[in-house]
Amino acid sequence: MNPTDYYRLKSAEIKEADILEVLVKDYKWPIGAHAGKAGRWIIANEQERWHVANELLSRENEIRARRKVIEQAHIPAALELENKAPQLGLFGG
Repeated sequence: MNPTDYYRLKSAEIKEADILEVLVKDYKWPIGAHAGKAGRWIIANEQERWHVANELLSRENEIRARRKVIEQAHIPAALELENKAPQLGLFGG
């Protein structure tokens, strides 16, 4: 059985919603994906490995930076919110 057929059979056994996470974390398969783009593939060489790894690192750094801002952001006090209409959504509405 060739690797593609083997991976296809194994992935058919997985019933979880997020197959990518299961294949990478549980099965340790080198699956590549691009942020915001459809499609997955089996990483075939070092160039693809480091392209995916660097993209993940960039996303990780962006999330860490956003978390840092959230941790340090001013939370409005009850007095600041007094006499204001409740927030219906992030941008009104």
